[in-house]
Amino acid sequence: MKYIVTKFAGCLFDGEIKPIKPNLKYEIDDFGVCLFFGSNGEIPFSINLKDGSCDSVQKVKVKNDLYHFIFPSGVNSIFSTVIKYKNKDIVISLTESLSISIKGEIILDKQVIGLQYSYFEVKENILLIYFTGKRNFVVVIKDEEVKYADYYDECNIDSEHILFMTKLYDSLNHGRVCEIKQNIIENYLVYLDDEELCLKDEFISSVFVDCLSAGNYKYCNELLIQDLKCDKPEKIKEFFPQFDHFFVDNNILILFQKNTLAGAFEFEILEHKITNIKCL
Repeated sequence: MKYIVTKFAGCLFDGEIKPIKPNLKYEIDDFGVCLFFGSNGEIPFSINLKDGSCDSVQKVKVKNDLYHFIFPSGVNSIFSTVIKYKNKDIVISLTESLSISIKGEIILDKQVIGLQYSYFEVKENILLIYFTGKRNFVVVIKDEEVKYADYYDECNIDSEHILFMTKLYDSLNHGRVCEIKQNIIENYLVYLDDEELCLKDEFISSVFVDCLSAGNYKYCNELLIQDLKCDKPEKIKEFFPQFDHFFVDNNILILFQKNTLAGAFEFEILEHKITNIKCL
């Protein structure tokens, strides 16, 4: 079968207008020219899925299925500036990605959409760089290292500490927190509800990857059979390549790094536990 999977919400036009949601597969029999329109600031674009290819499309064949992954073309205000931090020049550039460099060395290169540079501030020796958009974004730098760089949904600042919280919108309703207190930066996960989760086998692989993406390796470890468990749960991430996007369908996992295929895996599951993870 042939499918398209978009990484953004919006609609497509292939003779008729069809709404699309991110990370869901849509079967299209006749792959011709399609027009894609995003709902969060993405640039509208057309693709000939049958004959052509472009940077916005990644074709991945897994077993007998062919997936066309459609990535958004972002709209950022093209911008560049230099700020001072510890007597060093910090270069901030916004194009299709956010790039930050110190002394010519890039310390952050992250794909973002719909951001505008706002301002920066220094708290003791910690640099905070703020960006605005439909979801605001912050970069936290200490010395010459990025400690946090993400969209945030809540921000609390008082005389004692600064706290940013990012909703991950995943199956376990994780929130990722960056807390700055007494010149110390801590990153940790929280659960945003207290509902008890009763997992069915068909959800195990999705929950595993959600936890892998969030950095909740302890929960990942609990989803493995005893023979696969790691003595140190963080070792689990070493089995997988770096990724910033993923797609799970029928226990097939497809990973992307900067819109490029990073790997494909298949989960084998029995009685609510993962019994094997195979590279495809």
